[in-house]
Amino acid sequence: MFVKLILLFVLVAFTTGLQAQPDAPDFVSLQAELDANRALWDASKTEAYTMVISRQCFCVVESLGPFTLTVVEDEIVEIEPDNGFGDDLPTVDGVFDQIQQAIVNSVAQLTVTYDPALGYPTTVFIDQDFQIADEEIGYEISVTLINDEEPETTCDAGLVTRRLPFSYRRGKRVPMDLTLAISCRPFSDGDCTCSLSIATTDTS
Repeated sequence: MFVKLILLFVLVAFTTGLQAQPDAPDFVSLQAELDANRALWDASKTEAYTMVISRQCFCVVESLGPFTLTVVEDEIVEIEPDNGFGDDLPTVDGVFDQIQQAIVNSVAQLTVTYDPALGYPTTVFIDQDFQIADEEIGYEISVTLINDEEPETTCDAGLVTRRLPFSYRRGKRVPMDLTLAISCRPFSDGDCTCSLSIATTDTS
């Protein structure tokens, strides 16, 4: 009776362990998706962007986020909240690197979704080994690109001369040239102020 109970316990534990493990990742498809979306991100990203990232891990609550990162030229220049627990967070390119390394290492589980417009990873989950507890890592990400190209304000000015068919001077019709002089100067706030003067010249 005792032997039967042990065998039953082992069978249940073995069956439960099999059911808990998902299918092995399709690394060929994962690599193709990574390559396509990384190329899309490289073509879409600006020099600077903000990144809201939450972390899924076996770690202290303060490490989970969400954190808002300001990234310039792939360097994090600002973190909110700046509590010290987000100092090891990756940029978007850093997350791409982690996905690539997970494929190279043939991890036990890898699931990724990508933003269809910009290509950056929106959700990531990596489990290195089912036999090792609490080493899983996951991210939820959203990105806003920063376009720092301000439209240039120009203050065009110049002279415009037009020949009038005729004008009246002292009761007589005489041909005239009309000259419009426009002068402009910019203000510090980017607006322009312009003045207009009109002059006529007797060409008879």
